[in-house]
Amino acid sequence: MTIAALVRGGLGGPPAFLLTGGLDLPPETTPITKALQSTAPGPYVVMYELDLTSKGGTVQRFTPMVRNDGAASAMSPVIFDGNSYTPIPIEAKGFEKSAKGQLARPTLSISNVTNIITQLLRDFDGLRGVKIRRIRTLAQYLDGGASPDPGQVLPVETYIIARKTQHNRQSVEFELRAAIDIEGVVIPKGNLLRSCQARYRVWDATAEEFTVADSTVACPYDGASYFDINDQPVANPAQDKASKTLGCCRARFGENAVLPFDGEPGAARAR
Repeated sequence: MTIAALVRGGLGGPPAFLLTGGLDLPPETTPITKALQSTAPGPYVVMYELDLTSKGGTVQRFTPMVRNDGAASAMSPVIFDGNSYTPIPIEAKGFEKSAKGQLARPTLSISNVTNIITQLLRDFDGLRGVKIRRIRTLAQYLDGGASPDPGQVLPVETYIIARKTQHNRQSVEFELRAAIDIEGVVIPKGNLLRSCQARYRVWDATAEEFTVADSTVACPYDGASYFDINDQPVANPAQDKASKTLGCCRARFGENAVLPFDGEPGAARAR
């Protein structure tokens, strides 16, 4: 399943997020640098390529840009250099260059309302180590633009997905690192934890409802079925506890469902 197919299946509305960040202009004088330094350069476009070829997949292309040229619906793909980029809500932070020469470690939050990213996480080994290319240009240089030219781009940036930092029903956030920052590194230097790191709901007997301490890392389960610490069905919501295992996920979401498991089940096998 591609990002494009999943978006068409129910994203429902244009992307809500915009991108920010400084522009590192190439030193040479090119049409795009001249345009960016003009008073009316036109819309700035950012596109991403998620390269899954190293894990047996294909290149997935997406963008937070929506069409407003009147020629197509807002959710129509953006076409550049013959490639189609699917509109999807994205929030990107930390791409600015450091004056101290430190490599950027930006974060990328991508809409997950149709389980787009959850499915990719399941199918492609958590996306760890996958390359992401960040491509920037102006709308006038897009295919069908006023001056189509695939050569008019700012320096293409390549990052590696270092780790997943948030995962819920609305979005999945990743921390990225410059490819040269971890060249040759296969396993991240951080601790690999076998148990799920999502915060599970807690029954509040006074309010007679479930609460979650930190909604940004909350388990997305909100069903009316309850399970104890051994993943066995129970009737009392106060006994609803998470074992933090894959069995815990399967009990709640189903054996064949896309599981939002936020851990590394095989971590204990590595010595």
